Amino acid sequence: MLSPIKTEKLYTIISHQIEDLIEQEHLKPGDKLPSERELAQALSVSRTSVRQAISAIASKGLITVKQGDGTYVAEPVIKMPKDIIIDSLGQSLASRQINPIEIAQARRLIESETAKLCALNADEKTCKKLRDIIASSKSINEDKHVDFYDLNVELHRTIADGADNKVYKIFMECFIELMHGNLWYWGKEHSEDHHKWRAKNWAEHEELVDAICRHDPEAAERIMYEHMSTVVTEMQEVFN
Repeated sequence: MLSPIKTEKLYTIISHQIEDLIEQEHLKPGDKLPSERELAQALSVSRTSVRQAISAIASKGLITVKQGDGTYVAEPVIKMPKDIIIDSLGQSLASRQINPIEIAQARRLIESETAKLCALNADEKTCKKLRDIIASSKSINEDKHVDFYDLNVELHRTIADGADNKVYKIFMECFIELMHGNLWYWGKEHSEDHHKWRAKNWAEHEELVDAICRHDPEAAERIMYEHMSTVVTEMQEVFN
């Protein structure tokens, strides 16, 4: 029976050749690869295609790109579950097989359940930390993008910790790293309505923390779902 012939994308073919080069030349960790220009000339392709290939290989952890210096063979590392998930999703994002909005939609489901579990399991220490984060958000200057981002990460990470579920915590760490590495937050912060988005975002955070600390799992789950729906909508406006 005949089956459709799948054509590989150009950057995928290039990435295979670069990986073959590393193996055939017996390059060791720390060895430098040819420059983008040299690779493009040798393969008769554009530097943009080479750059995409390098990004895909880097997402596997095989090479390290040092800005202004070059690309080097990476040190071998023992992969933890979080790293395997990040590598897979990062590579899929780089190749545009998936998009940031799909990751946000997955976050919405996972973090809603995480908030529910946190409301059931949170102790006074967790609640105090969450309330302190909300208080800190109110004292930050409106122009401090980085500080707001760090507080946002800390709040979602604290909720994952409070849920007392190791699998949800692994996924939360993956989401945080993917957000940072793929500049999702930068995109939202630099959209025209970022001040409006941030005000709504932190109002929802405060309502969520209140539900968690009064140990109301249904309310915490609903508020987190609605909060993440806001994030999905904002991302659709920025990335579509």
